[in-house]
Amino acid sequence: MCLNLLDVYSLNLQEKKLLDQLKKGDPKALEKIYHRYAQQLYAYGLQLCKEPHTAQDLLQEIMLKLWTNREKIELHTSLRSYLYKAYFRKFQDHYQQQRRHQSLLEDLRIQAHLEQEDTPDPINSLASQRLQKLIQKLPPKAQQILKLHKWEQLTYTEIASYLKLSPRTVENHLRNAMRLLRKSFLEESKKDR
Repeated sequence: MCLNLLDVYSLNLQEKKLLDQLKKGDPKALEKIYHRYAQQLYAYGLQLCKEPHTAQDLLQEIMLKLWTNREKIELHTSLRSYLYKAYFRKFQDHYQQQRRHQSLLEDLRIQAHLEQEDTPDPINSLASQRLQKLIQKLPPKAQQILKLHKWEQLTYTEIASYLKLSPRTVENHLRNAMRLLRKSFLEESKKDR
């Protein structure tokens, strides 16, 4: 679609009019914006996340945010550009949240394995053995801190006092140990498939 300068000027006036109506609280303006940009934004979302349900959810969140923040919106570009940027930021937030969620789930899996002691279940016993081997591959200080925290149930402050380290150093060692365990555990899991 090729637009000449008159068309672009007309489009900008239409966007400005829609935005003015939106700022005044006119729900029909939001509906017009939705109908004008929803398909394009949805297609963009599918390119980003490859999941139709997620692309649609993000689109709805963008439109909701547009409505709730309508009085504060100050555009320095076109409305289309604003919506694309907002969609991309929302996608980034969603992606980061998913990564944090996955990381937390892996931490919980590892935590569950660490907390299992003597169990008659051969599958859990095998997983515990694998986890013990992975822990032995950690640096000695990380092993020590992990054992003190997970098995002895000591706090960061107690471990820091016992090892004559700062609590922040203890926290860093523990975070790195969990990251290495998570990575190794995932690699081991992939090998088994």
